[in-house]
Amino acid sequence: SMTLGMVFVFGYNALSAVLRTEEQRRLYAALRTLDEKRRVAVVLYYFDDRSVKEIAQATGVTEGTVKSRLFSARRHLRQALTAGETEPREAVSHE
Repeated sequence: SMTLGMVFVFGYNALSAVLRTEEQRRLYAALRTLDEKRRVAVVLYYFDDRSVKEIAQATGVTEGTVKSRLFSARRHLRQALTAGETEPREAVSHE
């Protein structure tokens, strides 16, 4: 039979998995709102671990353009992911 400790640990892990899944769902939804050029840059950089130089070569643009797309995409994603929050992160921590 399971001990109370085992139940707690299992319950906590299950909750963590659900929260992770919810965060991932929100992230993927936000990614879909990016235009294709910025989405490609973000996916290659963050999910495929490609360097700015590699992305520039693969997409036929300058490294500066890749950096600009990543910067713009991060700003867009931050706004999209904090849109539902009552108090945006920017107001709390001055990044």
